[in-house]
Amino acid sequence: MEEKSILSQIKFSTYKNLGSIINVLAVILIVIGMIFVNISNAVPGYGLDSFSIIMLSIVIGLVAAILTLLFEPILGSQHFVIFLIKLVAILGIFIGLSLILYPKIIDASALFTWDKGNEVGMSAFVYGVVSISILLASNIALVVTSFFKEKI
Repeated sequence: MEEKSILSQIKFSTYKNLGSIINVLAVILIVIGMIFVNISNAVPGYGLDSFSIIMLSIVIGLVAAILTLLFEPILGSQHFVIFLIKLVAILGIFIGLSLILYPKIIDASALFTWDKGNEVGMSAFVYGVVSISILLASNIALVVTSFFKEKI
């Protein structure tokens, strides 16, 4: 009897239903959100204080989302291991979101009250809001696919 490795059991033709498409979309959104977080952090004077922790938590969420994509066709979407991996992905992205949100609220309070003409600060704020929106959309997509019952 021939033993098959887990990765050899993955058939990429199985990624045709709605849950798998939304999972792939969530992974793509996480990568795009990470790019916008980097752009927002690169604006001089408006960098995020806890940037390394933010990126670490988002990368942990990204790796967990990719692991979900790899193991869900084998184990099924209702398996306990898939639940734990998705929970790690959702929490990682949520921690990154929460650490981005507070500095951008402080930036907004300055930009919309006493520092209205600051274009550099406004660009950092806009990129931060875009990154928050994209990461929130990816988190919502991961939560939605957690309720799908079919074997993805």
